[in-house]
Amino acid sequence: MSEVLIETYKGVEVIFSTKSERFSFSFDAGSFYEKQSYAACKKNIDDYFKENTSFTPFKIRDKHSGKIAEVIGVRKDGRLVISRGGGIKEQLADYHEDSYILYDEKDDIIYDNIKTLESRGRIIEGLISDERKKITTQTVKEYRKGLTK
Repeated sequence: MSEVLIETYKGVEVIFSTKSERFSFSFDAGSFYEKQSYAACKKNIDDYFKENTSFTPFKIRDKHSGKIAEVIGVRKDGRLVISRGGGIKEQLADYHEDSYILYDEKDDIIYDNIKTLESRGRIIEGLISDERKKITTQTVKEYRKGLTK
């Protein structure tokens, strides 16, 4: 399949596929739109930016990892578009929305404490493992072998 970059329109690459003879574009890694005409692509891109011009980006935090991302827009299907940094944009699936909280810098202290406790937990797990290695008592399997001799 041969694809030809037609234009980067408002920061979105519009590509023509010679195989399907259709135009396509994508706003993020989770979206892919295919249109019959170039004009339809441009209209769809314009509509997307029109919807998102009044949108105010906001930060969110993964409840479990503590990593911070930024919600930068809303797709036509209503899903949120997030950026985790590095210029990579992706959609936030509906079923993942419960895994995120709105960013509040007061929580930074709590997440720092969690990291410290997790680090201590790994140290303690290592100490426990070292202690277990010191146990030299025979296993039941080893003991049974001695019984059958």
